[in-house]
Amino acid sequence: MLKKLKNLESLTINTDKFFSSKLHEIIEAFSPKLCNLKLVIPFLLKLKQKINFQLMDLCCLPKSVNSFIICLQIPTYDNQIFTSTPPPNTLKRLDVSNCFFLKNLFNIPKFLTHLTVSYPSLPRDTIKLPSTIEYLNISGYIRNTLHSSSNCSYNYSKNWINTFPDNAPFLHTLILHMYASPQLLFPAIVRFADTIRYLDCRILLLNMIDISICEAPCYLGRQHQLDMIQELKGLVELRFHCRLEEKEIEKFPTTLKKLWLINGFNSQSIIDYAYRKGIKIFELRQSY
Repeated sequence: MLKKLKNLESLTINTDKFFSSKLHEIIEAFSPKLCNLKLVIPFLLKLKQKINFQLMDLCCLPKSVNSFIICLQIPTYDNQIFTSTPPPNTLKRLDVSNCFFLKNLFNIPKFLTHLTVSYPSLPRDTIKLPSTIEYLNISGYIRNTLHSSSNCSYNYSKNWINTFPDNAPFLHTLILHMYASPQLLFPAIVRFADTIRYLDCRILLLNMIDISICEAPCYLGRQHQLDMIQELKGLVELRFHCRLEEKEIEKFPTTLKKLWLINGFNSQSIIDYAYRKGIKIFELRQSY
């Protein structure tokens, strides 16, 4: 039946056989129309041993596929290992936010435009992201603190910040949730001040944090972040994870149209003030 769908453009495959030759044949059958591919690997409770998945030779992906998502429904870092070969240069969108790689490394296509990734996965070698990047979503959130330390979390964020390209003329969306120093993170964002239209930037806190050297969560890096936002002259939508005072909205770019604030920080006076400035307020719900 599937092979009759000659014009299929998007395909999601739920499989625990990652990648069988039969599965490879199915994917190939939809070429050249297939452009969006998602693989879902289910969590099998009966499996007690570590799982070693060998990705297909990504170089053999149909050239029509430019968007590839891997979703691994296994809840911890210990019971899975991924290895992979370099993906083809035709791959433009890569989402590996729900899987983890052998030695936490994966390959980045040379002409990537969209990347979504999460802890602990890092790109192979000390590379720079390509200048073609348009959408960048990095989550440093650690789901299982038994497998990490404060050094791991901060080094992860630092390593990713160091991969930011020197020039990214098409970068319009930044989603960065990291255990990072405000002095390191926000200046890195300002480098793309001319192109960023959507910003969701949040500095994460570890469960065990030295309060004596850190501000309260709602004020963490707040002034540095406000200074950074002022530089983003084309910003249209902002998710702001800190406390915000009414008059501080005055300093936001005049292009801003949508502002997301944490519930409890979005008082009626702030909503009214923002409305007079042409900004609509939305409620921001914290998931972690």
